[in-house]
Amino acid sequence: MSDFDFVEGVCTACGFVIRQEGVEEALSQLRESQAMSADNPRDSEEWTDVFKVRNSTEQRVATALEILEQIGNQFDLSSDVRLQVASLYGQVARDRLNDGRHTEDVVGALVCIATRQAGEPLPISLVAHRMNRDSRDIGRLTKRLKRELNLENADCLPESYIEPLCKSLECTPTTVERARELVQSARSEGLVAGRNPVGVASAAIYAVESGERTQREIAEAAGVSRETIRVRLQEFRQGGVIDV
Repeated sequence: MSDFDFVEGVCTACGFVIRQEGVEEALSQLRESQAMSADNPRDSEEWTDVFKVRNSTEQRVATALEILEQIGNQFDLSSDVRLQVASLYGQVARDRLNDGRHTEDVVGALVCIATRQAGEPLPISLVAHRMNRDSRDIGRLTKRLKRELNLENADCLPESYIEPLCKSLECTPTTVERARELVQSARSEGLVAGRNPVGVASAAIYAVESGERTQREIAEAAGVSRETIRVRLQEFRQGGVIDV
């Protein structure tokens, strides 16, 4: 049974019957689009160009997958992550957890969850910024969907954010390793628990970069405020993790 077998049912919004094969076709086209893009990006055909939407429920699925393609391209998400987001959206639709929720916010929250599961988490604030959505809405929805989908183990430690952020900032492997060591030292001093892991990771990167990157650059890449980085740095200094 595929992840989208559930869609054979009645649309609560309009009363139409949505067929299993419709959404399965969408997923198939998504896979083919990813494979073709890898082989020949210019000649690849968007799945939305060929997938025929039959009713309003399928339209919601089509819209969600189109948003996924757009945000996936912005962040250069892997095919595995995109398919995981599609699969999670399938569970959301099956359980009608998208009723009354903006499709953009649902997809954004699922992108955050799926990238965490893949060990390459994207900060909620950054995802919201790229999607032109409110980070508070996506943040709240991320927490709710984790609970509703029984994905409470999808949280990430600060160390998980260091490599993706360093990749975005084009930092060296040495920076990645030193930032991780700094976070571990901060944890031993009780300076990690209860803090935003993205803020902790951002402050660690700034500290080890020794002025190579500005707080503004790191804050924009991480989707946090410069004040958050400054507060974490002050805590690091007070805890003896970095020099005053």
